[in-house]
Amino acid sequence: MMEEAALSVPPAPALPPSHASGDVHSASNSPREVASESGIGTLDSAATVQPEPVQQAGSTPNEEKRQEEAAPASPAPVNASHDTATVEPPHPAAMFRAQLHRQSTVIRAKVRLDRQTRVFTAWVNQHLQAAEARPIESVLHDFNDLVLIQLLKQLSPSHLRFPEYNRSSRNQFAQRSNIEIALEFMRSTLKLPLVNINTEGVFRHTDPRMMLGLTWSLIRAFLALESLQYKQKTEPAPSEAAPPATTNHHSGPSAEEELLQWVNETTHPHGLQPLSDFHASGLADGRVLCALVALVQENAADLIGDVEESNEEGDAARLDLILSIMTRPVEENGLDWSLPLQASDLRGDEPMDDQCVIAVLSQMRCLIGDEIDRIHERERREEADELVEALRAHSPGSRACLGSGDDDPSERTGLLTGEPQPSACCCMGKGKSCTVL
Repeated sequence: MMEEAALSVPPAPALPPSHASGDVHSASNSPREVASESGIGTLDSAATVQPEPVQQAGSTPNEEKRQEEAAPASPAPVNASHDTATVEPPHPAAMFRAQLHRQSTVIRAKVRLDRQTRVFTAWVNQHLQAAEARPIESVLHDFNDLVLIQLLKQLSPSHLRFPEYNRSSRNQFAQRSNIEIALEFMRSTLKLPLVNINTEGVFRHTDPRMMLGLTWSLIRAFLALESLQYKQKTEPAPSEAAPPATTNHHSGPSAEEELLQWVNETTHPHGLQPLSDFHASGLADGRVLCALVALVQENAADLIGDVEESNEEGDAARLDLILSIMTRPVEENGLDWSLPLQASDLRGDEPMDDQCVIAVLSQMRCLIGDEIDRIHERERREEADELVEALRAHSPGSRACLGSGDDDPSERTGLLTGEPQPSACCCMGKGKSCTVL
């Protein structure tokens, strides 16, 4: 019985290794000493005695070191203020706005490309028609070597002789050679800056911007020639004793400024404010176009209305009306404008750029100038017909010189007096052809 009672007593707590000296010595210690050694004693003993770390069963210090080296390193503390902003996905609304901006940029670029192609192609066809050449459908695809050469011959001053070229142009070698000749003529003779324009690109039509840039160079070159002709018509001829004027590209207005000056001089009699630039907003109300068309069609001046009154609906209606007049068939209108203008080009959210406006105004100045010459020719012919009728009534059967149409009627003495045709009429010695009744 006593052995069973001894077995039921719980074992004493294990002593630290430093104090373990056997079971007999542990049993002889007092309860105070046992409590002190086990860490449950008084405050002074608890403060001095520190428990040692307990090792796991079956592990050694070397094994623990190897386990710590094999364990994955703990991640570094995350800086919430910096990493949260980069890791956090963008807001759906911001993504939608960015995508919408990219799409609108692509759409605007395409609208600009299509508009420049339409306007520049119409400009090219106008001058090809003057050269009695076949028109093209697009400057992006149909601007071949012969079209370029025909335009240069048409737009260059008469004293400049275009170099020899291959007129058949049946193979690629001849076409490339003709393009190189044309580009060299533009660089050396016309002094045109051709930036990023080369023979291979023009031949293959691979870059739309290159073809539009080439066409814009031709437009600017023709503007300079127009300005020179305009000065020769408006400025007095220099005296014979005066030396010939030298060309100075840094003095005087540029070709674009000359074109803007022509527009303002035309619109000034109608009380319109002068334009300061070629922005499409200056043409949005239709009044400038009405004033320009009124040079050859007087009824267009009635559409200008009161310049002090302006409203959006009235301006839009005026623009639509003048554009409808300018796009009517030749049989109804009497004048083939062939202008690629639309209301959305001037009043839309994305109006045409300055280059397109310059090309359109250049076309209008050429068409108006040609129409004014035709009007003057018709007036001279009508005047000559009236004089012929007067001569027939005064002296039937007489012969008289009708002149060449460019002379002053007072110089046609044979026609006015009814005398027989003299041996030397007023056209002799002037290099002009005369008409004899």
